[in-house]
Amino acid sequence: MTHVWMQWLKSKLRVGKSPVPRGPMVTCRQVIELLSDYINHELSPEDKTELDKHMQGCQNCETFLYTLSQSVDLLRDLRVEDIPDDVSSRLRNFLRSKYQSEK
Repeated sequence: MTHVWMQWLKSKLRVGKSPVPRGPMVTCRQVIELLSDYINHELSPEDKTELDKHMQGCQNCETFLYTLSQSVDLLRDLRVEDIPDDVSSRLRNFLRSKYQSEK
């Protein structure tokens, strides 16, 4: 998640409000930012309902959810031994640099 989104989400959680903004419409960006929680069944029933409503009317978000779900399923079966050393090294370096830049 982006730094700005995390700040917004943390501020909402601190006040005891739902992470899904209530209002006239949940945006595609808000849906995409919460899809990981959606897939992992970590949203409240109310928030899941809001995202479900949006996705029923938004083919793009529905397709993104399907693609993300398929990717997660494929990655669950991936063993560390399956990742070539050079790819593993590049990935670690990339994640380390991202982590350092967000501090």
